[in-house]
Amino acid sequence: SPHWPLQVPEPELDRYSGAYDAGYDVLREQNFTNLQSAGIIPEDSRLPPRRDMVIPWDDLTPEQKKKESRKMELYAAMVENLDGNIGRLLDYLEAKGLIENTLVVFMSDNGAAASDFYDRGPYKDYIRAHYDNRYENMGGPDSFVSYGTPWAEAGSAPFKRHKGYTSEGGITAPMIIAGRGVSRRHEVYRGMVTVMDLAPTFIGMANGHYPVDGSVQPMRGKSIEPILSGSSERVHDESEVFTLFHRNQAYVRQGHRKITQIDTPFDEAGIALYDLAADPGETTDLSLQFPDTHLELIKLWRQQRLELGIILPGDL
Repeated sequence: SPHWPLQVPEPELDRYSGAYDAGYDVLREQNFTNLQSAGIIPEDSRLPPRRDMVIPWDDLTPEQKKKESRKMELYAAMVENLDGNIGRLLDYLEAKGLIENTLVVFMSDNGAAASDFYDRGPYKDYIRAHYDNRYENMGGPDSFVSYGTPWAEAGSAPFKRHKGYTSEGGITAPMIIAGRGVSRRHEVYRGMVTVMDLAPTFIGMANGHYPVDGSVQPMRGKSIEPILSGSSERVHDESEVFTLFHRNQAYVRQGHRKITQIDTPFDEAGIALYDLAADPGETTDLSLQFPDTHLELIKLWRQQRLELGIILPGDL
């Protein structure tokens, strides 16, 4: 939660009524500007352009705008519902005297989800036969609402694209850590950590031990305890390489340098180069400007994919 289907308890259905009538284009700009103002992204960052597949808000009919804004109202209500229930859980831990011995990690699992199963995809016929998405029923227990690509891209701002892509909009996620072992307070950490770092962190903080006898694969992550305690500003140096291949899309990051290819089918010739420190929105491909860096990272990709067992169609 919040996840499709967007279903909200009846007393909370209209909590955000009218809050998103300005539309997804305005929200996208607002999110981008707010992050700049908060110092979370550089002031000179650029917002990726709206994708051609997204109809400009002003081109929608009044009826389309009404249904679209309702989707985001329901999503926002689900977020607040989630927030309230996390609060209940923390209150319970405090009442039971457990809160001081608890590490709380709150995070998303990926970028904003753009799927719209009611209107497209392999489940469309089944979902339409069993759920009712009329406006007056949206958000109810027998509706199956998802907010789709336009709102997902507004939610992903300042990053490019959304869940399913190896662009930052698909793989960068918010994370909040507090509680036992966390000395830093009210601080935004701007260094890089990965989901692979969670397991070694939890094992270390619980005084556990991971097998080293060769019976299992070694963990690739590192404990972020030094960051949480304030004894270090980073656990990953600029030389470390992070690689993945997802849905025929490649990704390699080393420090603030990144190469990625998000158009399918996979073609090494389509790999772009970005500087995430200056351009977190991946708006400017630097491959022609810095060909040596581009080639260096492509060589790392070739090496890494063999080490990780990534199989491409041409390998078969």
